[in-house]
Amino acid sequence: MPILLNIILFLCKFIIGTISGSMAITADAWNNILDAGNSTIALLGIKIARYGKGEKHPFGHGRMEWMVSLFSSMVVMLAGYELLKTSWKSVRNPKNITVSLVVFLILIISIVIKLYMYAYYRKVAKSSDSESMKAMSVDSLCDSLATGAVLVSTIANAAFGWKIDGWCGMVVSVFIIYTGYSSISETGKRIVGKTPDKELIDKIEMLVKQYGVIENIQEMTIHDYGVGKFMVAMEIGVYEQEDSELIKGIPEDISYALYEKLGCDSVIQISYLLEDENERQIYFGSVEEIKKIDEAIQVENFRIVQAQKHKVIHVDISLPMRLEKRENEIRKIIENKICKVGKEYKAMIKFKIMPNYQGTRKININRKMKVSSQK
Repeated sequence: MPILLNIILFLCKFIIGTISGSMAITADAWNNILDAGNSTIALLGIKIARYGKGEKHPFGHGRMEWMVSLFSSMVVMLAGYELLKTSWKSVRNPKNITVSLVVFLILIISIVIKLYMYAYYRKVAKSSDSESMKAMSVDSLCDSLATGAVLVSTIANAAFGWKIDGWCGMVVSVFIIYTGYSSISETGKRIVGKTPDKELIDKIEMLVKQYGVIENIQEMTIHDYGVGKFMVAMEIGVYEQEDSELIKGIPEDISYALYEKLGCDSVIQISYLLEDENERQIYFGSVEEIKKIDEAIQVENFRIVQAQKHKVIHVDISLPMRLEKRENEIRKIIENKICKVGKEYKAMIKFKIMPNYQGTRKININRKMKVSSQK
C-alpha cells in the first residue's frame, strides 16, 4: 500500500510540477518515487533477512537487512545531491510558476498521506525490530515537512510574488540527504555494534532476579543478529557454600526462561564468589587507586581463575576517551597491588573505551561489591 501511494504521489506532483514550472514540487515528486523504490528494497531486505539458518550461515540472514538498508540510503543521498544541484540552478535563474487550486489540494493531501505512512512504518518497525522500517518512518516524517515547505513557497509565490521556489527545492534536497545520512548512521552503528537497549537489559535482569541464590551478574553480552534475533552470554555470581546441586540447574532454568519470554538463545556460566580477604583487598585497593585518577573509570569485570601453578586475575576496565593514553599507568597500579598480596597471582588486564561498542554491561543485583573466581 505505501509503495502504491508513493507512486501515485510521484505522478501527481511530477505533472503539476512540470505544468506549473515549480522546481520545488518536481524535486518533491522525485523524492516520492525514491521512497517507493526504497520501500520495495526494504521489503526485499526483510524477506531475505527472515530466511532461516543455513549450513554457511548458522546465525541466519538477519543482518542482510542492514546491508540492504545501507545501499538504499546511499542511493537516497546521491539523488538528494543531484536535486540540490538542480535546485541551485533554479535559485540562480528564478522563473515564474503557475499556481492553481489543484496544486494546493495535491500538496495538502500529500502531507496527510505522508503522516499516515509515518505512523504505519513506525508501528511495523516496533513490532518487527526492523532498521529499514525505522528509516522509512523517519523518511516519511521528513517528507511531510519537506512538502510543507513546498506548500509555503507556493503560497508565497501566489500571494506575494516571491520567487523562493528554488530555495524550497534546496530545502527538500537537504531533507533527502539528511534522511539518507541518518539511516546510514543508525544502520552503521548496529553493524559495528552498539550498546543494547535498556528495556531489553531490564527484562533480562528481572528474569535473573527470580533466583535468590544469584548474588550478581558479572558480565552480560548481547549479540544482535537482526530482525529481533539475538543471543545472550552472561556470568552469574554465587557463593561456594550454596547447594551445589541447586546451583548446577540454575543456568538451564535461566536459559529456558530467556527462550520462553524473549525467544533468544543464551550461554550462561557460573562464577563462584570468594570471601578471601587478600583477594578482596586486591579488588578494593585497585578500585580506590584507580578512582583517584578519574571517577569516571569503571571496573567492569574482576574475576579470579585458579590455574595449575597460580591464580589469574582477569580485570576489564572501561575508560573515558580522554584517558585512553593512560592505560599503562592504570595497569601498573593494579599490578603493584597484586604483587603486594602474593607472587601466586598473575593479572590479565583489558581496556575498552566507553561506551562499550560490543554491548557489554555489568549489572550488580545487590549493591555489595564482590570478587569472583572460576573453577
